[in-house]
Amino acid sequence: MGSEQVGGSTPSRCAVLASEEPRGLNRERLMAARSELQGVKDLNRSQRCAVEEALGRRCTIIQGPPGTGKTHVSVKILQNWVEKLGMSPVLATSESNVAVDNIALGLSRLGIKVVRVGRPDKVREQMEALMLDTLVSRQNVAENLQLQEDLPATACGDADRLDFSSKKRQLREDFERRSKILREMQVICATTSAAGGAVLSSFNFQGILVDEVAQATEISTVVPIQ
Repeated sequence: MGSEQVGGSTPSRCAVLASEEPRGLNRERLMAARSELQGVKDLNRSQRCAVEEALGRRCTIIQGPPGTGKTHVSVKILQNWVEKLGMSPVLATSESNVAVDNIALGLSRLGIKVVRVGRPDKVREQMEALMLDTLVSRQNVAENLQLQEDLPATACGDADRLDFSSKKRQLREDFERRSKILREMQVICATTSAAGGAVLSSFNFQGILVDEVAQATEISTVVPIQ
């Protein structure tokens, strides 16, 4: 996002959003969350300030040099959104697979109900349990085994039709399973490109966090917030 003024007087849309409170904000919850942040030991003063601003503003941009804990701050923002403000579901995204994985792992360690959408080229072992594909596979493995047992016994003339019908049904059921699992999560993690997928198109996220946004193209950041 850029910061732009027209004629030197009209504030940019980003600046306007940054001055507004989120719609439907529960001020009692906000004040309680901000009060509790003062006792959080794993945030320094500037990090705590960044989290506080993100809780009470429609748009917040957090800047800092490498190694200053911006991803840690992102995890804390997401935690406070879902646990203190009751926001769910929220989307955590980045153009980088590594950044998305780090956020997902950080949230998981805090006990947040989180799922990782997409399939990176390399999946770290500790990430496997958080992958949407893994959660879906656990649900339908028994049905797949039953389907494999039934198909060989089908008459040859009907096999192709049954196979096509079964695959069509499987695709529909797989999509429904994915949607159900996602609806049960507090935070959904995906890259900016994966955030535009069909399985997430019906979600109305109450909050969206884009990590490492300075490294993303402007076009890619539009996908998750459209």
